[in-house]
Amino acid sequence: MDNANTNPRAPCSSPSFSALRPFPSSPRNGNTRRAVWNLILDQENGPRHAGGTSARGSTIVNADTTTGKITYNPPHYVLGQFSRFIRPGAKRTACTSSSDDFIATAALNPDGTVAVVVCNLTARDTFLRVWRRGQFVKYQCPPNGTITFVFQPI
Repeated sequence: MDNANTNPRAPCSSPSFSALRPFPSSPRNGNTRRAVWNLILDQENGPRHAGGTSARGSTIVNADTTTGKITYNPPHYVLGQFSRFIRPGAKRTACTSSSDDFIATAALNPDGTVAVVVCNLTARDTFLRVWRRGQFVKYQCPPNGTITFVFQPI
C-alpha cells in the first residue's frame, strides 16, 4: 500500500516496555489522557515516592546531576510514537489485533491521516499485517518494538 509510511521503531526492553505497556491500550479503552509519575530521575533513580524502586532504563529520562549527562531510555521513544503521530484533537478509531503478540491502537488525526501504533509484546522478530480498506501492509516488527504507520487520507 503506497500511502502507508512507517516511522522509526522504538526499541523496548522488557522493564522499560512494561512501564509503558498501558499506552497502546488506553485509547482503545476510552482514556483520553495518561499520566507518567516520574518523567525524569537522577543517577540514583530518584526521587522515589514512598520508598519505591525503579529499574534502570524503565524511566523516561535519567539525568546525572553530577555530570549533567542526560540518558533517554526506551520508554522515551515509545511515548514519542504517540505524541508525534497521534496529534492533538485526534479521535480514536476502530483497531483490533488478531494476535496476542501485539497491542495496537489507531487514531484519526484532524488532517485526515490515520496513525496506527503497534507494539510487539514478544522477544522475537514478528511479522504483522495492518489492514485498511481491503489492502494491507506487511511488516517485520523487531523484538519488543513499537512501530507507527501513518496512512494518508483516501
